Amino acid sequence: MKFLRAMKKLKIKQQIIAAVMACVLGIGGIYSVHASVINDAKNKKNEAQQELDNLNSQIDEIQAAQSAHRYGSSGKRYGCKAGRELPGEC
Repeated sequence: MKFLRAMKKLKIKQQIIAAVMACVLGIGGIYSVHASVINDAKNKKNEAQQELDNLNSQIDEIQAAQSAHRYGSSGKRYGCKAGRELPGEC
C-alpha cells in the first residue's frame, strides 16, 4: 500500500515538473519570436528612413539646380515678368 501511494505521489510530481517545464519553454519561445519581430520592424524602419533621406537629398539637389537655372550668376530671374514670383509661373 505504502509503495503504491509513494509511486502515485512520484508520478504526480513528475507530471507537475513536466507541466512547469512546458510552460517555461512555451513562454521562452514566445519572447524569442517577439524579439525577432521587433528586430525585423526596426530593420525595416531603418531601411525606410535611409530611403527617405536619399529622396530628400535628391529633392534638395533638384531644387538647387532649379534655383541656379532660374537666377544665374547675376541674381536676377531669367524670363520672368515683374510681379510673377510664384514657382511655375516663369
